[in-house]
Amino acid sequence: MANYDDYSAIAYTRMTDNARCTGPFVSAQRQAIGEGSVVLDIGTGTGIFAFLACQFGAARA
Repeated sequence: MANYDDYSAIAYTRMTDNARCTGPFVSAQRQAIGEGSVVLDIGTGTGIFAFLACQFGAARA
């Protein structure tokens, strides 16, 4: 397992590119977000989950 203790851009990229870390969140978004949903992504970081929310039908994120 990768070490994410150092909070660098490289470590963050590795974490968000790791399906084991992000997969459950993406799956939950697919199930919960419908056409016209409004999503608030607290602590958005790069905004990847806000972007995905729009891809899954959210009207605004």
